[in-house]
Amino acid sequence: MPEVDQVRKELVVEIAQGRLLLKKNEDKILDLLTNSKGMILDDVDLIESLRQSKETAGIVSEKLEIAETKQEEINAAMAKYACVAQRATVLYFVVADLSLIDPMYQFSLNYFGRLYNTIIDNC
Repeated sequence: MPEVDQVRKELVVEIAQGRLLLKKNEDKILDLLTNSKGMILDDVDLIESLRQSKETAGIVSEKLEIAETKQEEINAAMAKYACVAQRATVLYFVVADLSLIDPMYQFSLNYFGRLYNTIIDNC
């Protein structure tokens, strides 16, 4: 399901960007706090940065929760295909090694097709 994988990749990027934005806000506030002179409550830039940071953190936190929930759903859907992927991997290497037993097996496409369909049906 390529469209689900694309959504998963976009969610990973979105989560990373959200966490980066939160980190930048935190760094900006720490910088303002360390460079603050006098009363902290009189520093208008610091207070405005704290207000903006609080708003941004709320928005980003909501988006992160939604993104993480979607990512868990996608991971659960992907886990359903693990059985198929594992069997296909085994099948590939079995067929690849058949030529070591007898060279005629490397040319038997009908056998491979029947074996593949049987394994998919049984999975």
